[in-house]
Amino acid sequence: MTCQTGCEALFDCALQNDSNGTQNCPGLQASDEALVVPGCVQQCENQMALLAFIDPSDCEGTIDALSTLSAQFDDACQNGF
Repeated sequence: MTCQTGCEALFDCALQNDSNGTQNCPGLQASDEALVVPGCVQQCENQMALLAFIDPSDCEGTIDALSTLSAQFDDACQNGF
């Protein structure tokens, strides 16, 4: 997985619903993709280990893991930009 595909998968996960039927990242909208994905790619290229936490088959787990690791991601996920 490249940073581009990983970040696109992460954004797709953010828009999906969790097991409770709530959007994984209620602060994000589809229109935010142009802001989120390039920033994610830049961060990923500086910290390639982030790719290990992105699992498109477990979106809820992916969002939970990254929210725990990054207060900045958690804030954007919950509150948007």
